Amino acid sequence: MKSKLLSLLFAMIASAGTILADGVNIGNLYYNLDDTDKTAAVTCQYYFNYRNYYNLTTITIPSSVTFNSITYTVTSIESGAFYSSSNLTSVTIPNSIISVGEAAFEGCTNLRNPVYNEHVFAYLPISYTGAFIIPDGIEHIAPHAFCDCSSLTSVTIPNSVTNIGEFAFYNCTNLTSVTVGNGVVSIGVDAFYDCSGLTGVHIGDLAAWNSITFGGAKSNPLYYAHHLYLNGTEIIDLMIPDSVTQIGNYTFSGCTDLASVTIPNSVISIGKYAFSNCQTLTSVTIPNSVTNIGEFAFSYCSGLTSLTCEAVAPPTCGFSTCVFNGVNKYIPLYVPAESVNAYKTAIEWRDFKNIQPIPIQDEDTITVVPTETTISFSWPQVDNADTYELTIHEDTDNLVCELIFDAEGQLISSTPAMFAKGNAPKKKQQLIFSYTYTNLRSGTTYSYTLIAKDRNGAVIQVESGSFSTLGTATAIEYPLTDSHGVKCLREGKIYILRGEKVFSITGQKVR
Repeated sequence: MKSKLLSLLFAMIASAGTILADGVNIGNLYYNLDDTDKTAAVTCQYYFNYRNYYNLTTITIPSSVTFNSITYTVTSIESGAFYSSSNLTSVTIPNSIISVGEAAFEGCTNLRNPVYNEHVFAYLPISYTGAFIIPDGIEHIAPHAFCDCSSLTSVTIPNSVTNIGEFAFYNCTNLTSVTVGNGVVSIGVDAFYDCSGLTGVHIGDLAAWNSITFGGAKSNPLYYAHHLYLNGTEIIDLMIPDSVTQIGNYTFSGCTDLASVTIPNSVISIGKYAFSNCQTLTSVTIPNSVTNIGEFAFSYCSGLTSLTCEAVAPPTCGFSTCVFNGVNKYIPLYVPAESVNAYKTAIEWRDFKNIQPIPIQDEDTITVVPTETTISFSWPQVDNADTYELTIHEDTDNLVCELIFDAEGQLISSTPAMFAKGNAPKKKQQLIFSYTYTNLRSGTTYSYTLIAKDRNGAVIQVESGSFSTLGTATAIEYPLTDSHGVKCLREGKIYILRGEKVFSITGQKVR
């Protein structure tokens, strides 16, 4: 099967007649000569025409040629140079050649041995059967080099290879395994097009894999293989290395066995289609360092059950509303507490219907979840603890409340009593206590301390931190109804509302 590009060239030839090359004939080959740097490129008399070298069976390309008393170093083979030279059985290329154009040997059906030198791998005969290991030291795989090798079963690309040309493994339908070396930095357009038999991609360095520039979706063998192996072990829970600063386009697209992804704070951007079609991915945490996410980056990750974005400013999403195309918009989207409203209005992010503040967790022992007017604490039972003292302060000196719980997590006292408006304590699960305190001010930062003490009053453990309630504080907030009117808390003071009038606790009219 020939590439789309070749089909286009055939059409051009049919419509325009024979296309002549501008080469000069030296010996039995044609060359394009560059008088500037004194280099020569092997070409042909007619582009993509079987008549060029149809009468030759063996070719040895020299490292240099002389024309008009000037010597030229042979450094390249142009596209289609030996196209359909079906009588060729052997080709030898010198080490002076550092590049080979696309389809240079395509259609050379009687070639029996691979064509390569110490720099570039040019061609594998389509009759080759089984596994193939590209020799170490080779730096480039030429475009179409393995095209139509339908009996090739596996290929190992060494660390020395830096570039894989377009359509390099086109239509290798029985290729099942590809090992990609750590040195590869680019893979051309449709390099693995129609490699439908692929079942695994093997790599040795995750950071190196992240550094590859893919020319498109089918440049990445994962498009068909779906399974990525790191040093022989399939990657299920992906942890991006700290050395990675950006996740490239298509890098993990189609990796269907991923369950979770952890992205470090070193990453500032996520490329387009980076995780598209990772259908078993259940959770993703995007760090606060990420500022941009490319189009379709998480499209059709239909297995996601939650999404966390730690960035205070919602990252810019490419191409409008396609970043999370095909993702359930009713799953929890956890974002910084102070950014909930920003995410609710940001393009792409606003499509999620369940945006919540990220639960605050202190060293994996106490979890804090604020809303506009409440704060929920959860903490594990501490060995030998007889009481737990929980205090909440606004600013540094303004005590909001002091709550004391017994060894079973039951509230036994509160100071001051009027502030103790929390729910009844309960065990969330075995050895885990929870308590929700109400009547806080919106848009306000508080600090907390949880102290566990033994029966003698000795401190066993101390946990402390801070949190911010959601929203923006208003002038008079949070009514507490009694027989004298409606009491409201503002800046630590109590005010009484009667109709539209506001009085201080001593009865003085405020407004």
